[in-house]
Amino acid sequence: MNRSHAVDRRSTLALLAAGLLHPWRADAQDLTAPETAPGPQDIVLGQSASFTGAFAAQAHSYRAGAVAYFSHINRQGGLGGRRIHLRSLDDGYAVERATAHATTLLADPRVVALFGFMWTNTVRACVPLAEAARTTMFAPYTGYEALYRQPSPWVFTTRASFAQELQAILLHLHTVSLQRIGLLHYDSPSGLELLAETRQRMADLGMALKTTARMKVNDKNVAAAVQALSGEPLQALILGASGSDAVSFIRAYEPARRGRTRLYARSLVGTTQLIDELGPLSRGVSVSQTAPNPLRQRPVAVEYRQLLARQFPQSTPDFIGLEGMLAAKALVLALQRVRGDLTRTAVRNAIEDLGAVDLGGYALQFGPGRRHGSQFVDITMIDRDGRFVG
Repeated sequence: MNRSHAVDRRSTLALLAAGLLHPWRADAQDLTAPETAPGPQDIVLGQSASFTGAFAAQAHSYRAGAVAYFSHINRQGGLGGRRIHLRSLDDGYAVERATAHATTLLADPRVVALFGFMWTNTVRACVPLAEAARTTMFAPYTGYEALYRQPSPWVFTTRASFAQELQAILLHLHTVSLQRIGLLHYDSPSGLELLAETRQRMADLGMALKTTARMKVNDKNVAAAVQALSGEPLQALILGASGSDAVSFIRAYEPARRGRTRLYARSLVGTTQLIDELGPLSRGVSVSQTAPNPLRQRPVAVEYRQLLARQFPQSTPDFIGLEGMLAAKALVLALQRVRGDLTRTAVRNAIEDLGAVDLGGYALQFGPGRRHGSQFVDITMIDRDGRFVG
């Protein structure tokens, strides 16, 4: 068994132990357990996400946070006696699978909204399908600029954009006077967008990239990227890779950087996965976050830990899981406002009418023409004990 297969097997076993996969369906596209099939009056939400592959850990964490909150509401009797049911399908970060899943979900008249779709390429491909079906896509886990600059009337986000995260990182680098900066990005349309965006924003700050490297998604062969970044002594490197791709790169890059290059990443990197799989090599990595620290005493963080411990007692609280719970909590607040039939249009109108809400130390605001609820960004760092500082 090679190392990547061993890591995949360990990850699957960990998810099974945490209760985030059902043993009899661990390889199925539908993660929903048979005994939780929705009743005729239940509220059904549809999700497609990368429950296998390089970004599986993030997808499972996000779903766990959301399910923990939906289950909390269901234990209290649901919404007017109607349980909330999240049907989650695995697309493995493949666009064709994501669009097929979206088509299937949108064709089901019981599905009142799409929820928690993940990653730029798959979300970008599915937005037109949701628009054509006049169905809300709520809280997609992405942040690509076109979605934020040209809002869709049917898409509502609950997190800051990638551009806002990148700007926070670059302002930090500018403030601490780091100049020799490199960028690792994916060899993909979204990766090239990150490259162009980084160059433009650095130019606006009087900065410039010293060197760049690219890597493919779901590819553990990072030697070329490491080689491209090894010739230039860098003070900082911005990581545009996520999940197990980021793990593979950091592990391979460590001999070249020898602790001298500071590593920065956006929230989608998956901080818990870095800590779990890299151990000491994750120490000192700085990450922009679009949710509060899940281990602090902010009311919503305390609530998240309590609900997660009840629903998935073996799981570990993390930022992306808290994002999932925040999204679920916001959607429940909107659903509670629906009067009359719970149609797809009624769901959209209810979210739009939410206005400003405080979820317990995390603010969102929606309204007519306002589809992006949050601008929250914080810079955190993994300390020597594997904890989040910031």
